[in-house]
Amino acid sequence: MTTIPQLPLKATFFAHLILTVWSIQGSWLPISYLYYNTFFLIILLWGIYNHESEEPLFMALVLNLASILLDIISIAVFCPHRPSSHGQFTIAMAVINLVLRPVSCIILFRIMNERGGMYNNFGVTNLGNYFGSGPSASSSRGPYENIDQPISQCVPQNNIDPYSPQHKGPHMMPASPSLP
Repeated sequence: MTTIPQLPLKATFFAHLILTVWSIQGSWLPISYLYYNTFFLIILLWGIYNHESEEPLFMALVLNLASILLDIISIAVFCPHRPSSHGQFTIAMAVINLVLRPVSCIILFRIMNERGGMYNNFGVTNLGNYFGSGPSASSSRGPYENIDQPISQCVPQNNIDPYSPQHKGPHMMPASPSLP
């Protein structure tokens, strides 16, 4: 069986896509619900396409965190008091989408750290251990290496200057043969 590349990110995308589509079938949600969910799905697609960068995942994580608050406000303010069976279904899908958001935040956070994101603890001690990105978690990447700085190498010192006139090494050949 072949493995699907970026399966957790694709599963997150399709789960939110289906739940968002089912949620907006009711007429009770505001249009803003459609807008921020559409932006979230577009950013997830960008993260699937650009699989080497952690920037789209960070943007999706921030928007997903903001969407938790926006979903709570939308459901609390606009939910009908006596919905029909169709309305109950759309309310249930909106609530399931809201419940899935913290799980997708954890998934986005882990994938972002796998891609080399530098936001492994957000300044909170041991936060990375809870999400599987700390020192106790298995990681295939080592510490960050700055490739812009030259590498300092230890060179043994032999106190011989190969370019001094007293040194007659193999590289000190006369420029022209001297004639007697």
